[in-house]
This record gives sequence, structure tokens and C-alpha cells, in this order.
Amino acid sequence: MGEAICPVALNPDTFCYHGVFSTRDQKKYFQFPFEVKHGASKVSVRLLYSKEQKNTLYLQAYDYRRFRGIGKPAKNDKKSEIEMTITPTYASPGALFGNIPKGRWVAEIDAMEVSSICKYQLIIEVFYDSAKANRFAIKKPNQKNLILSKEKRWYKGELHIHSQESDGEDSVKDIIQLAKKEKLDFIAITDHNTISAWQYYKKNKDILLLPGVEISTYKGHANALGVEDWIDWRLGNRNRSLQDIVKDTQGQGGIFSINHPRTLHHNGEASWRFQDTNFHEIDAIEIWNAPWHVENKQANERARNLWNELLNKGYRLTGIGGSDLHCFDEYKKKLGYFLNYIYCENLSQEALLEGIRRGKVFMTLGPKLFFKALYAGKEYMMGDSIPALKGTTIEFHIEIKDLNEALELHILKDGYPIKKHSCPANEKIDLFFEKIIDEKTWYRIELHQKVHNDEEDSLIAIANPIFIQTILDE
Repeated sequence: MGEAICPVALNPDTFCYHGVFSTRDQKKYFQFPFEVKHGASKVSVRLLYSKEQKNTLYLQAYDYRRFRGIGKPAKNDKKSEIEMTITPTYASPGALFGNIPKGRWVAEIDAMEVSSICKYQLIIEVFYDSAKANRFAIKKPNQKNLILSKEKRWYKGELHIHSQESDGEDSVKDIIQLAKKEKLDFIAITDHNTISAWQYYKKNKDILLLPGVEISTYKGHANALGVEDWIDWRLGNRNRSLQDIVKDTQGQGGIFSINHPRTLHHNGEASWRFQDTNFHEIDAIEIWNAPWHVENKQANERARNLWNELLNKGYRLTGIGGSDLHCFDEYKKKLGYFLNYIYCENLSQEALLEGIRRGKVFMTLGPKLFFKALYAGKEYMMGDSIPALKGTTIEFHIEIKDLNEALELHILKDGYPIKKHSCPANEKIDLFFEKIIDEKTWYRIELHQKVHNDEEDSLIAIANPIFIQTILDE
């Protein structure tokens, strides 16, 4: 792995490691300890490595108690150089500012991809200044118990956004202001493997800031939504498994949602490659990701097919959408262009997460899509399961609003279209259909463009299913 050379000065203390990674080190984590004494005012970590032949390394740091963040490519745009700075009141993007406790710290290199010999040098500096070494607690989100609206209704927002705290271009503050400008009810900033965006969350009366993180592993990505702290993504580290990650996410009260499961890597492999996934434990799946990207056309269609297959096997995963925005412009790649609508008891973190768990979600590029069923004097909506007697009739109702172009409504049973209906532009659509129930099944509705470019996905809006649970007539 490497050896340490430690020329110690009074200020800063400097720790240097250098060595070589080979292909057998790929997808492993290498730890480099260093000591922080009382009175530390800044920790600086810098990693230099040879990037030839697609070598990819990541950098993270931990104090003796907790995760302190990830490093980012240096500002000089040298992709083979990663930097991280931590002080009591400031941290470089991806890292957590706050108290710098004395004790054993660890810098860690994630050897994500090593396809050839990879030389590296790790330089750690600890600075001391008793006048600046004040103690500041690490900030956490403070909206968990906040109710912004007591109204029971559909709320709109984004569930998958990146800021400059990982590989996005915009600051957390700017993203929040843009979301407010677009009158979103909620957003989740989900940076890769870091919770540093949460430091910049402040109580807002007009938008709910849902804490989240994109758990990015070498076998796939997933969003942990509504968690309270960092989620350890390091597969294989101390035998850590996907089941451990899911358990930790849900143990914090969060939702585990698989991201872009059928996006293909450069080697042709699908993004989600966990062969041992227990889908009974998964809360949600991203069936629609960044629809403006041409390369996502087939990936999103494959993701919806996977969702259909899982639903038909009896798994109840809520389908959600993610813009996966890394930058913003005036058309398509903007907050509010692609939205999730979630039906909630109120506008709070708890109610929002419960709405997702229960499948009260539709996704749209504009039109509002409402789907409900009437049976035995009761009303059911998307996500609900109807206990129906075999041979009885269920009445389904569909309402569509804000049609700015002529579209085509698709009614699906068990994932297969059974009926299509033309929807003229600028008209409100109200229609219903009846079905005699003779088996366990589910129905879903989608809106598609009537005429579209073959290179683009025709989907405009999609709702979660209504499930039919048949009971034999006694």
C-alpha cells in the first residue's frame, strides 16, 4: 500500500504517505491515520495520483468519532489531484466544518478503479492556532419536526439533485433560492456519499428541505431520503453489505430508493448490479431519470419494465422520478421542469416520506394526473390495495389537468397497455372505466406524446398503481 514519511514541524504537523496501487487493490479502501493534538484550527488533506488508463481514486476523512466528508478535484482542474480542507467555521465542498477534536483521525483512499499501475502521494497537514480553534458543533438539519402546511393535499418537488458539495455546479444556497422561485414545496439535495449540503439548510417557512444522500457504490447507486446522518456506503469494508446499508437507512427513519437501475456503464453493465437484492426490503425505485438526456430513453424504458416485473412478482416498490440535475439552465434542465407530486397528510418530512412509502406519487413533465377507484362505497387512490370480492366490479376514475399539448392516455394492467385514449390540448379530461375482478392484479395510467422522436422517450406523466387484492366469494 505505501509507507509513511513524517517530517514533523510545530506548525503545521505534516504527514506524508506514498505508494502504488495495482489492479488487485481495486474496489478496496485504504486508511492512513494521523494524530490531531489539542488546539487544531485546520486539517488539510491532498491526494495526487496518476490517472492514466482510467485510474479513479476518491478521498474521504474521519475524525475519531465520525465521517468528516469527501475531497473534490483541485481548483486547478487537475483531475489527478483531490483536496479537502476542514476548519471550525469553513470546509471545502463535500466536507463538514465544525469542531476539530483531538485524537486519531483517518484519511481514506477509495481505490474505485485501478486498471493499471497507479502511483499516489497523500499529504496531510494539521495547523494549530489557539485563537481560532473554537468549538463549533457540526450542523444537522433542523426541519424534522417542522410542519410547513397542515393541508392534506398533493405537494410537488424534486427528489434527486446535486450541488457543488459533490459533482454539481451550483451552491446549496442558490439551489434553494431557485426552488423557491419555482414555488416548489420540497427538494432533496442528494450529493454523492456526503451530507455536507445539510450544513447550509436553514429553517424555511415556504419550502421543505428533505435531507438526503446518494449512496454511490461500485455496484449501484441509491438515494437515502429523510435520514439523520451519514450512511456508510463502503461495500466490503468490514464485510459491509447492501443489506447493512438498507438497514442503516431505514433505521434512521429514511427511505431507500434505487437510482437509475438500468442506465448502462461504458462497459455495458447495468447501473444496479446487486444480484442478491431483497426487493421486499426496498422502499422505492427511480423509474424515470433525467428524461431530457437522449441516452436515458432506453434506460428509463428498461427501468419501467423492471418495475413492472417486480410489481408482478408481488414486490411493492413505489415508483419515483429524479431529475438528477447537476446544473441548471432556462429549458428542461431547470428546477420544476420534471416533478414528483406526493399526496401527504401535511407538508412535513414525516408525512412526505410516508406518502412515498404508500405509493401516493405521480411524476410529470407538466400535466397533473389523478387516478382513483370506487368500490363498496369507499374511495381508493394510487398506492392503495383494494380487497375486492371475486366477480364484483370496480369503477376507476381518471382526471387530467394542465394539458398544454395533445397527448395519449395509456391504461395498463400488470404493466401491459389495455386501452388508449386521445387527450386534446387545453382540455380537462374526466373519464372512467369499469372492471369485473376475477384475479389479483394492478392498474396504472400513463400519458405519452402522440407523435414523438424515436430517439426520445414519449412518456410525459406516470402514476403509481392501484392494486387489486381478490378475495374468494364465500
